[in-house]
Amino acid sequence: MADAVTVRPATADDLPAIAALVERCGLRDVAVDYSDYTPPVFVAEADGRVVGFLHALLGRPASVVMDLAVDPAFQHQGVGRQLLATLEETMRDLGLTTWVTVVANKRGRVQAAVEQWGALPRADAKTYVRTM
Repeated sequence: MADAVTVRPATADDLPAIAALVERCGLRDVAVDYSDYTPPVFVAEADGRVVGFLHALLGRPASVVMDLAVDPAFQHQGVGRQLLATLEETMRDLGLTTWVTVVANKRGRVQAAVEQWGALPRADAKTYVRTM
C-alpha cells in the first residue's frame, strides 16, 4: 500500500485528520494541545486520507522530531520511512544535519524502527514536558 502513499506538507485543513490519527495510534498526551502545529509538518496521504504524519522543529545544533504516527492499517509498509526521508531532504536543503527524538519505552517497535533508520539511543536522558 505504501506505493499509493504520497507525502506532502500539511495544511490547516489536515489538523482534524492529524488529531484523529494521533488518537487512533494511542499517542495522545493529555498535556499537549494537538489543535495547532508549527511547521514543518508532513502528512502521508492515501486516497485522499491522512495515514501518517511527522512534526519537527528545525534548527541548530539539532532538529527535533516531535511526533511521528502512522495509521495502524498502513504500518510496516514504509510510510514512516517516507516521512523521515522527506524530513531529511528538507533538512539537507537547509544545511541541517542532525535530528533527535524521544520515543516512549512502551513503543518498542517505534524504537526499533528509529534505530534501523540509523538513530542512536541515549540511555542517559529523561523526557520532561511542561505546559504553561
